[in-house]
Amino acid sequence: SSEIVSETFSENIVTKGIWFQFELNAGYQCIPSNIKMSYVNLHNAPKRFTLFGSNDNDVSMYPKTTTKWEKIKQCQLDLSNNSIIDSANKTLTFDIDMSVGYSYFRMVVTHINHSDTLSFYNLQLNGNVIKIN
Repeated sequence: SSEIVSETFSENIVTKGIWFQFELNAGYQCIPSNIKMSYVNLHNAPKRFTLFGSNDNDVSMYPKTTTKWEKIKQCQLDLSNNSIIDSANKTLTFDIDMSVGYSYFRMVVTHINHSDTLSFYNLQLNGNVIKIN
């Protein structure tokens, strides 16, 4: 969809899209290894999204205006890549190669596959959770 829903600021770059933000319990960080989601219709799945991370509490207190995000990875749905699409289980898995942990994450969907309706469920950020305090 070309409609701007919200903006995410990172290193003087603005990423516009629909975002989903989540945070770990205080004192923990996750070193992400992949992001996985289920879909009903692949046409409504995210085609392109960017995953951001932060360890700054401002992202929780001021989610619309903070500039404290770090870009982790931009992911794109490649219909020919069987390592991303599991059509039998209707899941998408995007690998993330990281060695840094974050307490806050934001997934910004910038493009939808073949629709103007975004639809997915069971969003999972998988990785190693570490205690930092």
